[in-house]
Amino acid sequence: MQLVLQQIMHCPYQGAMKRLYLESKVMELIALRLGQFLEASGGQKRSPSLRADDVERIYRAKEILLQNLTDPPYLATLARRVALNEHKLKVGFRELFDTTVFGYLHTQRMERAKQLLEAGSMTIIAIAQTVGYANRSHFAAAFRKWFGANPMAYLGTSSRKGGLSVAVRDLIFGSRGGRERKRRAFSVSPELGTKRSRYGP
Repeated sequence: MQLVLQQIMHCPYQGAMKRLYLESKVMELIALRLGQFLEASGGQKRSPSLRADDVERIYRAKEILLQNLTDPPYLATLARRVALNEHKLKVGFRELFDTTVFGYLHTQRMERAKQLLEAGSMTIIAIAQTVGYANRSHFAAAFRKWFGANPMAYLGTSSRKGGLSVAVRDLIFGSRGGRERKRRAFSVSPELGTKRSRYGP
């Protein structure tokens, strides 16, 4: 618990990432304290397959994932970094957090993406890359499956509710003038039936 408290006091992040990090640390503290209480009171005990140092290592693995959403380590690499075998890491992770390692990573990526979208300081492509998606279409599909709307539709809903300023909309979607210039930059050739850029072949 002392380690977690130190991590809270020396949070390395700012803005939305800081909030996500601190929320994670607080939940970790609650889980550790509850576990101590249950053991001391003779109530539900931790699985005999997980020792106290195993639990600490699994929490460390969770922290590594949270700090590396853009390029997370492979499961085997993650297990080595926290000195556990893959099986114990997978089983222990599910026992402690009621989800798989990948499930936790995916949840954090989607929540982080939502926070960055709502903050309005990055384009959708940049957000996709920040949460580990090299392909914008794959990111949009994952976001739509998670939140029920693709990123642009989600932001459009937030905008109509007053959640986004004009400046933010222009940053993420592009200004109206910018969109018009892009539209005019392409014309359709009746002879070829293909799009032809005015700025090049």
